[in-house]
Amino acid sequence: ERGEIELCDSHGTLLLRICCCAPGREWSSLLILLTVSCEPFDISHFRLTSPTNAPIDLSLEDLIIPFGIFTLTSITSTHPVITIAPHTILPPPTGGQTKSGSGSHSGSQPSSPSKALRQDSFDDNIRSRDGGVCPVTGEIGQHSFTRGLLNSSHIIALAWWGSRQPDIPPNVRSMVSSLPDTINSPRNGILLGTRLHAAFDRGLWGLHYHNSHYHFVSLYSNFDHYDGHVLTFPSSASPDALPYPDLLLFHLKNSIFLRCRPPPPQLVASAIDGGPWGSLYDDDE
Repeated sequence: ERGEIELCDSHGTLLLRICCCAPGREWSSLLILLTVSCEPFDISHFRLTSPTNAPIDLSLEDLIIPFGIFTLTSITSTHPVITIAPHTILPPPTGGQTKSGSGSHSGSQPSSPSKALRQDSFDDNIRSRDGGVCPVTGEIGQHSFTRGLLNSSHIIALAWWGSRQPDIPPNVRSMVSSLPDTINSPRNGILLGTRLHAAFDRGLWGLHYHNSHYHFVSLYSNFDHYDGHVLTFPSSASPDALPYPDLLLFHLKNSIFLRCRPPPPQLVASAIDGGPWGSLYDDDE
């Protein structure tokens, strides 16, 4: 059974809408979504009330039950305003896919032998760093007969780095440009099972870096069983070689705007018309 949780401010402005399964979603997980998408945001300045306007003691009750609108009201004299951080929503990458287990298929087909070589190198580097194992599920794709089970996924998609590059915030473009191999740097990638890879590209889940660990953040109810899961990388992997936290932050923020809030009208129209954005509301995951 699925339901929705809506978080609004005291003026009724929708801050966050997220689909979740019964019995609900942990407040600590919702708080991650709020702090990523709203700035500045300090929960100590607000009181959370239930759909019946009853205050919720977040120190005692961590589970937020779906099927209702929850309101954040200021409790300080300064009346801080919750502001959704401005951001251009980037679409899920689309386009040709390379062979499963042979490079990344984040929305771009190699257009030249040199580009294909760089993507093959990206794939090899990601598999080597992650030990041929998906750090989310522990799924193994190290040998020739299991290699096709896993894909090397770009965090900042190849399709974004192409025609959508001007829409990427300057600080994120600068981060990618400063990496060795830029968009094909291992720090811009992660080894994932094919289903998780497709869902990651569509913004159905993301990663949150906190206290030196990578935490799974579900943005779609089918992945709630992974929510909060801590990823496991080989002990031999240097922290400086692991996925770049700030790139993951951008991916998560983009996914939140794409999945957890009403998209802009032109995005909805494009999805309904079967445009390049693809369907945002498919329930086939």
